[in-house]
Amino acid sequence: MAKPGKAPAKTIDVADSYAVRLMQHLVVPTFVIDPKRRVVIWNRACERLTGVAASEVIGTTRHWQAFYETRRPCLADLVALDRPEQLPEFYSEYAARGHNGLGFSAENWCVMPKLGSQLYLAIDAGPIHDEAGHLIAVVETLRDLTDQKRAETALKELATKDGLTGLSNRRSFDQMLMSEWARAQRTQKPMALLFVDVDHFKLFNDRHGHQTGDECLRAVANVVSRHAVRPLDLASRYGGE
Repeated sequence: MAKPGKAPAKTIDVADSYAVRLMQHLVVPTFVIDPKRRVVIWNRACERLTGVAASEVIGTTRHWQAFYETRRPCLADLVALDRPEQLPEFYSEYAARGHNGLGFSAENWCVMPKLGSQLYLAIDAGPIHDEAGHLIAVVETLRDLTDQKRAETALKELATKDGLTGLSNRRSFDQMLMSEWARAQRTQKPMALLFVDVDHFKLFNDRHGHQTGDECLRAVANVVSRHAVRPLDLASRYGGE
């Protein structure tokens, strides 16, 4: 029996609920955890997305293993624990949908150990409360945005990379230079700028041909880029050489 004055712990009824049976057949990958963060539903679409069978996770708190190699909370766990402050620690893109019990949204690359390949997932997690306002479950839904994310990355690289050398292009360089110059003025700390030129490149190009000239530029670019190893280092192709 529940202690006097304390609300009894409740969980979602996984045996008789029509909503639960409906959730099992949704085409959207979905899983549900109870207030103790144990999995109570792991639908078929979630099995297909993760490669993890429901029988492996139902009744456990091991749902994280479907997405990550080391233990960490999933978005549903943060909803259950009511910890929006931890969103930036675990997710690259995120939003807490207010403080009115609507839950969290996030996007992230997930390792997907059973699949053997990473997926970029859009994740939504929201709480379910009973009539008295007590938490009885958290629902998490997943969308695979991997192809879209890779296309966005490819477009970004086209806009910021030099096609011949693979270095950042002049546009990227100019943006970084303005940003770093402003930071140097603000912090009163020095910055370094190095220009590298290929001596007599036009003569080399005329004598050996444009294809060999391109190979020369790529070789020089490779040497420069190998030494741009710090997070704020940027190797760029600025002009024709």
